[in-house]
Amino acid sequence: MPAEIASDIANGATKAAPAIGMAAASAAGWGVQEWMYASTIAYIALQALYLVWKWGREWRARRDQA
Repeated sequence: MPAEIASDIANGATKAAPAIGMAAASAAGWGVQEWMYASTIAYIALQALYLVWKWGREWRARRDQA
């Protein structure tokens, strides 16, 4: 039963996150356009970091096999 409650809470929080985020963004003084720019830049940076990590992991795996 507690696992179901935790799952329900997580699902609700996930669904509410965009609305809560936009409310916080508006309160901070940024408009939707500025937050979209910031989130796009953050997303691209995270994707780049993941790619570098993945390539490094593959390189180490190939090096250790040789």
